[in-house]
Amino acid sequence: MKTARRLFALYWLGSFVLGLTVFGLLKVTLPENLNNVYGSPYKMPAYHLSHPIQYWLVQSFVFSLLATAWWQMFYARRTFVRSISAVLVIPVSVLFAAPLGTLLWVYHDWTYGSQVGDILKIAIRMFPLGIEAAIIIFLYSIPFNVITAFLGILILPAVPMLADRMNLDGLSDEGRVGVSRYFTASKCQTKPINLLKTYAQTAVFWVLFLYVIPQVLLAFEPLFGLKPYRFDGQMLISVLGFSIAGLGGLWSGTTMALKGDGTPLPLDTASRLVVSGPYRFVRNPMAVFGLAQGLFVGIYLGSYLIFPYVIAGAFAWDSIVRPLEEQDLRNRFGSSYDEYCRNVDCWRFSFGRSTKTMKRFG
Repeated sequence: MKTARRLFALYWLGSFVLGLTVFGLLKVTLPENLNNVYGSPYKMPAYHLSHPIQYWLVQSFVFSLLATAWWQMFYARRTFVRSISAVLVIPVSVLFAAPLGTLLWVYHDWTYGSQVGDILKIAIRMFPLGIEAAIIIFLYSIPFNVITAFLGILILPAVPMLADRMNLDGLSDEGRVGVSRYFTASKCQTKPINLLKTYAQTAVFWVLFLYVIPQVLLAFEPLFGLKPYRFDGQMLISVLGFSIAGLGGLWSGTTMALKGDGTPLPLDTASRLVVSGPYRFVRNPMAVFGLAQGLFVGIYLGSYLIFPYVIAGAFAWDSIVRPLEEQDLRNRFGSSYDEYCRNVDCWRFSFGRSTKTMKRFG
């Protein structure tokens, strides 16, 4: 029970912060005629849009209850059941949050004078409409619904992973699974399909981490008295550097799909140890190239805040994701991966190794 409470708190905090962050990002990046965020076809009164924290507090609370229940019932199940149940958590949480959201909606209508009379009777009368409105708003809220649903599915397994990393008391006593539970080797051996999945994942991450978030950071810089910097050759350096790093990232993903029979996503990861291509020179080329792209985005925009954003991303990946990923690889590939680690650095490129030497690790 103690572990469930702690996981609930992590789910609530994580989903609340992520949801409001996405709301804020879209608010400042969407064109003015689409800045409703919750969907321009469904026109909400302005006073409802002025309370995003209250509405998302309700939605994240319900999501956290269901996420905790999902952890207790499905987290240790086989991959297919766990994945399907995780996807269903999102629409079910929208339906279950609708009654509470309706009460909040009625309260705001009543406060601003749109509804007159006994607030309890109004709430009872509005309940069916509130549930219908919740579904409509969710369906119309593109791209808010897509991004938050994607992040919601990601944090379902990520929170227990973080709990393991934080050594939360009692987690292992209540069915904590091994590190390899977070990583599922791809069952697909069809290379074109793995390539398609890899490129789709790459596109999503590029849009979110290399466009949307940097644009938001740039929009907030005036609040700190910062103005974009400019220097000679800025565009040439940033575009050339971003292009080279982007090609490196695509090279890494392509190599993983073709040589490893998998994708960069932990739930669909490579089923074979990949030591060729860029992996011959550095163990985590996708992370290295992705962080480099972030730096060149900062240079292109002349943004100061993007640099600490990239540094924080590197720290988070190195301290949380990398140890778990390396343990999974060690569990699956044993001494071959250990020898690979002894010969290839995590962050620093090393050149000059022969193909014959690298083949020993496979």
